[in-house]
Amino acid sequence: MWFPFIPLSVSAIIVSSFGFSLQNAKPHCPPPEEVKPCTCSDSGEVSALCRNIKDGNALTNAFSKNLNWNIERVHFDHCTIDYIPSSILTYDSLKKINVSSSTLGSLFDEAPVKTPEIDIYLYDVKLLRGLKWEIFKDSSISGLGTFKFEIRHFGKDFKEYMPQGVMNLWFENSKTVRITHQAFQRMVNLDVLVLTGGSLKSISRDMFPRPWNIKFWNLSQQKLTALPKDIFDDLPQLTMFSVMKNFLTTIDEEVFTKSGTTYYLNVTSCETRLWPKALITNSFICLCNLPSTAPYSVKWRPKDQHSAYLFGCGTISVALAQNFEHEFNPILCVPLRSVRSILP
Repeated sequence: MWFPFIPLSVSAIIVSSFGFSLQNAKPHCPPPEEVKPCTCSDSGEVSALCRNIKDGNALTNAFSKNLNWNIERVHFDHCTIDYIPSSILTYDSLKKINVSSSTLGSLFDEAPVKTPEIDIYLYDVKLLRGLKWEIFKDSSISGLGTFKFEIRHFGKDFKEYMPQGVMNLWFENSKTVRITHQAFQRMVNLDVLVLTGGSLKSISRDMFPRPWNIKFWNLSQQKLTALPKDIFDDLPQLTMFSVMKNFLTTIDEEVFTKSGTTYYLNVTSCETRLWPKALITNSFICLCNLPSTAPYSVKWRPKDQHSAYLFGCGTISVALAQNFEHEFNPILCVPLRSVRSILP
């Protein structure tokens, strides 16, 4: 009577034991004494925190004797060391390196032969010998972000050594003054490009790939006085373009008329933001929150095309625009040669 149940019970024990052994076979944190001067945690993902480190050799030893460490993130905080050992990049499981409030001689001791697809973020970091772009020449980084880190010039070395497959570049408060010709042109896989807090006075379309599948593009807090007429050419995936806190006083109509894209232009006394979104094939521009003295007009016509409307759009325009595809057949708003004196 009980024989049929025995194989089931035995198999249940075997399966549960096998599952237990598999679960424990996955390496998590090494013993604490083996990762000193860092600490390891494995709540959700295996990560290491290396804080207030001044002994670079101790740091190298901690990582070199734990080669099977299934580590995913490393955070260096308030460290003063000559470099981050490039041996850390041999972990196939590594996804992200964060460095904050630290001073290093250089980012790595040598250019890694290869890397996993990782993101590297530098927050308020000083590199005494500067950021050498050739350190990335053989890497597979998917993202690089710097915050409060000065990069005055994106030049020939950046163009040559930044990996072609990088997907996110985030340079915030970079104090950039110049971008060389075709500096970003190889980076055709970029989804996000943020370049803010600099002194760029002009940009040209040939600095960037063509065509380009960029989705989020932020050039805020620069000193741009104009946008190239072809700035939106061959950008089929663009969903947000920001030029807040620049010196734009004239936006040429041709900037917008070449692409079949919908634009919302939100302007205050110190900001200009553009949100392109492909609702329909025709183009129109809404000028929202303009100073009352600005010479502007916004036109559209309904599907019967028997009448035209002037509309100085405010907050209600966003709600209307959401239903444009169903209610209206928009034509180009702002039929002026240019929109002048947008900003006081």
